[in-house]
Amino acid sequence: MEIIYLDWIKSGWITPVRNQQKCRNCYAFAATASIEASLWLKHKINVTLSPQQITDCSFNYKNLGCNGGLVAYSFGYTNDVGLIEDRYYSFSGKTNNCSANLVSESKFYKISKYLWLEKNNDTALMEALEKFGPIPVGINSSAPGFETYSSGIYAPSPGYCGTNIGLLKIK
Repeated sequence: MEIIYLDWIKSGWITPVRNQQKCRNCYAFAATASIEASLWLKHKINVTLSPQQITDCSFNYKNLGCNGGLVAYSFGYTNDVGLIEDRYYSFSGKTNNCSANLVSESKFYKISKYLWLEKNNDTALMEALEKFGPIPVGINSSAPGFETYSSGIYAPSPGYCGTNIGLLKIK
């Protein structure tokens, strides 16, 4: 059997990897990346959305800017308000006052719903990836070996539970 490799960026499914710098807003990057992938899957729209907007503007949804937050809170914000393109609200690496309402050049992209998957259910995760495309996941990055991880299946040592980083799962 021939192995076929897919470049998710060149295919239009996801945008290039971005650097959150020292701002602890991985939740905003994971949320925007999954919404971008959904827009491509459903509408063939290739757009880079603004994680800075989520960072600055979703405090009423329980996110804390560069001090952390959750993808689910970001989805709630996006469902209600919508996101604009990154080129109109670019990343600064810090929490700022919300200025999304001052941008008139960009369309606001909204989501209509989002789903929760059962925790630690690999089958549900694989089925969701097949049906919906890339999805945000949370992992614990404080376990020994995470910073030097480079490929394969990442399995932290026993005793490391909870999540402290949001990522986009693509396969």
